Amino acid sequence: MRTVPPGCTTRPVRSTFRAGAFTDLRFNLATEDFEFFQPIKMRDDPLWIDVTEIMQKGNAGIGAFLTTLSQDPENLPKIGAYVGRLNQLLGIRDKAFHIEEVTGADKTLDVVATSSTG
Repeated sequence: MRTVPPGCTTRPVRSTFRAGAFTDLRFNLATEDFEFFQPIKMRDDPLWIDVTEIMQKGNAGIGAFLTTLSQDPENLPKIGAYVGRLNQLLGIRDKAFHIEEVTGADKTLDVVATSSTG
C-alpha cells in the first residue's frame, strides 16, 4: 500500500480542479510544451494533444493518438518517445498533492494566488 504524506490526498487530481479551469490546454509531444489552444497554430498538428481528453480516456486514449500519429511516416521513428511522454503526462493523475480548501465569496483568484505566494 502506498504511503501518503500528511496534508496530501489520493483523490484524483481531475476532481480537484475548478470546472473549466484548464479547458483547451494542449501538450506538444515533440517539444513537451503546454499551451492553451491556438487554432491557427495547433488545428492541423497531431503533436498537440488535448490534455483533458488524454486525462479522461487514460491509457485507452493513447491508442487513438498513436493511430493518428502513425499515419505520418515522419512520426514513426519517434513513436516510442511520444508514448513515453504520454505515459508521463498520465502519471500526473497518480501524484499526491496537498490540497487546501479556500472558500468564501471574497476569495477571488487574485486573493487566493496572493495569499499562497506571500
